[in-house]
Amino acid sequence: MKTQDLSPAEIWLLNLIYELGEADVYQIQERVLAEKNWKYSTVITLSNRLYDKGYLNRTKVGRRYVYSAKFPRVRFFEQVMDRLFGKSLLKDPTVLFTYLLNVKKLSKKEEELLHMLLESKEKSSE
Repeated sequence: MKTQDLSPAEIWLLNLIYELGEADVYQIQERVLAEKNWKYSTVITLSNRLYDKGYLNRTKVGRRYVYSAKFPRVRFFEQVMDRLFGKSLLKDPTVLFTYLLNVKKLSKKEEELLHMLLESKEKSSE
C-alpha cells in the first residue's frame, strides 16, 4: 500500500471510512456533508477510485455497494506518516511527541495509551 498515489481528498475520505467501519455511499455522503460541500457524484467517484486502487473492499447489498477499508488503519496511518515526514521522524521523533502532548492536547486516556505503547516497545526491545 503506497499513499503517494492517493490525492488529499482520497486520503480524507479513506480516513472517514475507517471511522465508519463500513458504509454505503449514502451513509458516507451524510458524514461528508457535515464537513465538506462535496456532491454525491464526488463521493461516488472518490469511493470507486479508492476501490480501484485497492484501498477499499466493496460488497453489493441489494442495489447498493457497501465499502470498508481493506487494510488495518494503523498500516494506512504509517503510510501517511511516511509520506508526510519521510525519514525525518526516524532521526528525531520527539517532534511528533511534542506535537501530540502540547499542541494536540491528548486526553488522559490517550496519554495513558501512549505511555503503555512506549512501555511495551521498551520491553520488547530488551
